[in-house]
Amino acid sequence: MVSNMSRALRRSQQPATVPTTESPVGNGTAPDRRASATARPEAARLATWLPMVATLSVGVVVLAATVLAARWFDEPIATFTRDVQDYAGVPWYAGAVNTFNIMAWTVLTTLNLTVAWLERTDRRRLIVFGAFTLLLLVDDAFLLHEAVGPENGIPQVLFLGLYGLMGAALLVGFARAPRTGRSLAFLTGGTLLAISVFTDEFVRGRFLIEDGTKLLGCLVWIAVPLLSLRRPHLPG
Repeated sequence: MVSNMSRALRRSQQPATVPTTESPVGNGTAPDRRASATARPEAARLATWLPMVATLSVGVVVLAATVLAARWFDEPIATFTRDVQDYAGVPWYAGAVNTFNIMAWTVLTTLNLTVAWLERTDRRRLIVFGAFTLLLLVDDAFLLHEAVGPENGIPQVLFLGLYGLMGAALLVGFARAPRTGRSLAFLTGGTLLAISVFTDEFVRGRFLIEDGTKLLGCLVWIAVPLLSLRRPHLPG
């Protein structure tokens, strides 16, 4: 009986086990979960505001550059901001084909860079193609090889030589690729653009051929990034 009482006394002296309410190690503590829940809305707000701030910053830089350019060239602000037709006093449809061509260059460049971001296999080639078409877009919009270059001592032949080398390098790259439709589209568009350059340099007064083949070449080139998109194979 004494031994039984001793065992009961020892059991009563042992600390009682209290069940814990802590989460497993892998699930994190309650403060960690609250901090994570608070961080998610902040990240969402940052993702919402960042694109707007970035695009507005680009616009502010453009407007600041406009003010500096007006002072540099000693021209009124309206020279840089007003529509060309309104400023020059020409009909609203003046330069309509050229305006459409600039829009086509913009679409082509955007597609090249977008598809380059989506397609890893053709990324490098499409980035180079996008940089090339961006250069042609700037040239067509601001007359780089016709006015800006010659007025600053850079002859047209250097621009045309650079464009020819870049086009030839891209043609070799597309010709080595297994997708023949894309290579054919690049070759067809490049041929039309070469006809436009040849007409501009050696056949005077043939504006429909010069500007028409340039527009057609740009439009055909839009097929290149479209054909570079991978299409899933449908069953059956």
